Amino acid sequence: LAARRDATTESLQTASTCLDTDKDKESESEDTDGHSETQELETLPVKKKKKVYRQAFKQEWLKKFSWLKLLENGDKLCVTCNKTLEGGLSHLLRHAKKNRHKKEIAENCESSKY
Repeated sequence: LAARRDATTESLQTASTCLDTDKDKESESEDTDGHSETQELETLPVKKKKKVYRQAFKQEWLKKFSWLKLLENGDKLCVTCNKTLEGGLSHLLRHAKKNRHKKEIAENCESSKY
């Protein structure tokens, strides 16, 4: 019983020492002005945002995608899903691969058979 008590006391002392070491590391991260490193990072200048390239709509997309319609306001519409689409060619290709779009096309094909 005494040996178990000594082992418990020793493990508590070890845990206490580890906690003290962590506190020392935290206090070391503060510079001489008393500011932490995170406060110093906040004062860095903000980088300028890159200009986003928007691909212009091409009439050939209407031939390539039978489900695509160009609206008067310039938006692109998937008539199958009844969803307005953003972006350029890569976005249209991605939309064509989506399960929801494929399901809508399959349902439209089934209903047009009757």
